Amino acid sequence: MAMVKCVECGKEISDQARTCPNCGHPSDREAKMQRVQDTNQQSSRVGRVIVGIIMMILAFVIITSIGK
Repeated sequence: MAMVKCVECGKEISDQARTCPNCGHPSDREAKMQRVQDTNQQSSRVGRVIVGIIMMILAFVIITSIGK
């Protein structure tokens, strides 16, 4: 287990710590994990929007072809 400096307060903390026990600031490791989760959530939202748009286009095509 290595010791690293907290980017917020400068105290030595374990590299395994999720937050600094002194100031509560998230560790670099925790911040990176949060950014990955945020990116995954954004990708998921974009995928759902694209699927929704495709479904609306298909519904429009089906409705207009039935009306002819």
